[in-house]
Order: sequence, then C-alpha cells, then structure tokens
Amino acid sequence: MRVPFDPSAPPVAVSPVACLSPEPGDERLCADLTADLVAGLARYRGVAATPARAGRGYLLTGTLRRAGDRLRLLLQLGDGRGGVLWSERLDGPAGILRSEVGTTLCARLAARLAALDRGPAVRPDGPASDARRLVLLGRALGWRHTRVANLAARRLFAEATAADPACAPAHAGLFRTYLWAWLYGWAEDAADPLGRAVEAGRAAVDRDPLDARGHAALAFAVLHRKEYEAALAGFARATALNPNDPDVLVERAAALAAVGDGARALELHGRAAGLVPERPDWHLWYLADTLFALDRPGEVLATLGRMGDPTEGRRLLAASRARLGETGAARAEAREVLRLQPGFTVEAWTGRLPCRRAWQLERFADGLRRAGLP
Repeated sequence: MRVPFDPSAPPVAVSPVACLSPEPGDERLCADLTADLVAGLARYRGVAATPARAGRGYLLTGTLRRAGDRLRLLLQLGDGRGGVLWSERLDGPAGILRSEVGTTLCARLAARLAALDRGPAVRPDGPASDARRLVLLGRALGWRHTRVANLAARRLFAEATAADPACAPAHAGLFRTYLWAWLYGWAEDAADPLGRAVEAGRAAVDRDPLDARGHAALAFAVLHRKEYEAALAGFARATALNPNDPDVLVERAAALAAVGDGARALELHGRAAGLVPERPDWHLWYLADTLFALDRPGEVLATLGRMGDPTEGRRLLAASRARLGETGAARAEAREVLRLQPGFTVEAWTGRLPCRRAWQLERFADGLRRAGLP
C-alpha cells in the first residue's frame, strides 16, 4: 500500500548508505538503513529511487563507519548541485541507529525540508511546482491571523487548486482560511465559513485518503462544529497514518484539550517537542491553551514567553495574568487584544471555542472579564 506524503512537495532522492566499515555484516545494515530512510521519509513527501530521478528535488546521502563496537552514521541533505543543506550524525549500536532513523530523525529531516520549501522553493526558479509554490505562500500568509492576509491566502490556495485540482494540501489550506474567518468573525469573507471549512477538509481527504494532514484538517473543522467523536476519530486516523508529524500531534492535542483530556494532550505536546525542538509559535500557543485548561496560569505565561510573536497569545496572557492577580499587566494585555481585534467580546469569542466542558469556557471567560475585556 502506498504510504502518505504531500504529492506536490519536491521529492528527496535517497542514495544507498555507503558502507565504510571493514565488517562484512555492515553491508546488510547499510541496506536496512537505506530502506528505513526511504520508508520514513515517504510518510512526509515523495521519495525518488535514484539521484538521477530527483530532478527538481533534494539528495540525501549517508555513510556508515565502525570503530570497535560503535557505529557512526553520517547523513547529509544536498541541493543536487553540491551544496549541503542539512547534516546529522548518529552514534550507537545497530538497533539504536535503525530505531532513531525510522522515527525521530526522519521527522526532524522532514521539518527541515518544510523550512527549505518555505525559503528557496518559493522563488520562481525554485524546484517546487506552481501549485506547491502557491500553497507555501498561502500558508505563510494564513498564519498572520489578519483578515487581509487570510483573504490573500485563500486566493493563493484557490489558484493552487485550479493549477492542480488533485493537490490535497491546497484544499487543506482553504480549510484553514475558512476556519479563521469563522473563528475571528470575518463572516463577510464567505457565506457559512465553518461549513466551507468542513467541505475543504473533506476535499483534502478525498484527494488523498492517505494524507495525514488532510484527515487532521477535516477533524479540526468538525471539532469546531462540536462533533467531538468524529473529530477524535479523524485525528486518530491522521496519527495512525503518520505518527511522527508534529503538526498533526499538536492539533490532536488541541482536540483532546477541548474535550477535557488535558493530560493526554500534554503527552502529545511532549512528543511533538521531541520531533521539532525549535517549536513554531502556534505550537506554543496551543500548548499554552492546554495548560490554561489545566489551570496552570504560571506555566501559560512561561510558554507564551517563548513565542517569537506573542500576538495570538494575548487573550491567554490577559486571562492568565488576571487569574494570578496581576491586574495591571492583565489590563495591558486586554488593551492589546482590543487593538488587535477591534470589536472583541468575551461572549462572541468563547462562543466559538470548541470546548466540550462548560467549566473550561467559564474559566477562560472569567479570566478575560477580570482582565477588563467586554
């Protein structure tokens, strides 16, 4: 069965791991490590069988050396023109090397590839297809959380679906623009934005039933319609397809926190942190949301303090500081919330949150009101 990956991403050509060890048995280990790399990376994107077939993508090479009982695996990701974009060294016995390659290493490499896609691949002369370029540009805009950026992102995702109707990530991108429009009250952006978010999530799954992120998009959409069992089942399917995608783990954690399972949500956040040590702001925002649900406002502040841009953490900052009795600081955060979201009201915001338990919403609403928000 075909393993899931983003079909529009530039592929990675995996060269056989070169055996530089004098031990005859290590040749077999190199073949096994190569197979593990191919299988692990194929969860995230296309994998070309040989460098010659990579064409527009990347080249992964590796060497294995032995020093007594210790093995050393060196991996390098190249741009196909001699440049090195990423490298990593692993030391240990054969079993540890294979375990590390098959799980966390491939996830870390996938995260690095995603970062590369957001950079040079966006250039007109980069390796990405037209649809992929549009998707990457749309993603960068969508996380700005402004109405203007959201509309611009939607146009890019729509262009991507026109360029390649089978591009599941483009439909998943549309889902998020409609979800943000509904959550932030930008209803004039589209009729029934939450319904259209669900439709876009379903379209992503239909285009690629084995794409974990498509299932996560649909699950996150139905979560906001408070279809809790369907959402949890969708996230279970997504993580079964790709248990090492940190973004999917974080969004599944958000769903678990919404239904009141904060302890399991924290466990998933921990797994995601192990896969991507340099966590993006939205990972931290969702982690802080889980910590607030667990009534740990001090840890909420510490977590949001790690965000590069705390804009989307202002609501949680205001509520947490209020619950800690930091009245002046809470009111300062509340003023920032109103500056960033003119017309914000506690009732409208909490009414759109997908929390299953009334006490979760009541705690958040109480903190926001104590901070001085209307």
